[in-house]
Amino acid sequence: MRIKRISFVIFPILLVVFILACLYLYIANQQDAYVSRVLKHDMVRAEAQSFRQLPLVTVDDSNTGAQYLAPYLSDPRLTEKVFKHDLILLVNQSKLPFQVRVINAWLSSPNFTDGNAVVFATYRNGLGQIRNLQILQDFAVPHYPMKH
Repeated sequence: MRIKRISFVIFPILLVVFILACLYLYIANQQDAYVSRVLKHDMVRAEAQSFRQLPLVTVDDSNTGAQYLAPYLSDPRLTEKVFKHDLILLVNQSKLPFQVRVINAWLSSPNFTDGNAVVFATYRNGLGQIRNLQILQDFAVPHYPMKH
């Protein structure tokens, strides 16, 4: 009889704890998705700004033999400096309810046609946790015609 009473008390308590844990994980996951979505939007804008600020280099197209100008993305320190600065400015201007701290960000493109933007960031979510985000986004390197 005593075991039955104890199980009637413990089972509802465990059920409530389980439901609260699931709700906690769901809220944290939703906040991560929201911050990632806003950060990706800011990344696209920062990429466009960075492309205008980086020096241009002449690139030979191996398929057509044509030459064009493209942003210089082979120097990771330069792209980190420009892209990270642009991204931090955009993140600080965005209306996120969380303070996002960009730890590192850079652009890379080995072949001057396709590239990657990489961002490592942290933020404190609404539940008090410090969350880490790593975002990798592909982009097409803009090509500008040669002026003769």
